[in-house]
Amino acid sequence: MVKSGSKETRNTPKAIEDCHALLGWMLPQLDKFPRARRFTLGGRIEDGLLFVLGYRVWPHRRQLRNDNGHRFARRLKSMARAWRQGRYELADFRPGIASWIGHARHGDTAGLRRAIFKEVRFVRHD
Repeated sequence: MVKSGSKETRNTPKAIEDCHALLGWMLPQLDKFPRARRFTLGGRIEDGLLFVLGYRVWPHRRQLRNDNGHRFARRLKSMARAWRQGRYELADFRPGIASWIGHARHGDTAGLRRAIFKEVRFVRHD
């Protein structure tokens, strides 16, 4: 939070503020459900609300959704296979790879990125 004169401005994106407001409204609503249903349904709803713009968001970190990393790993392996077979050049893949890396960097994903790129090698056997 930054104070400028008498006004306070936040650096938090609007989507996250809106999600926070929705959670603030949702939690009291969940207390109205029968106890047997509250935890199952409430857990699913809260989990869904914590996914903001493709990330799982906590106050102290952002984690990329699991399905996103799995999909990119599969796509990267198919890119390497297509390149080995000579169907494409590396220049065809670079924008897509750079785009995913940029997206992933917004979360705490250094280990995930290392693991994905450690598995795949772009090597041609001529």
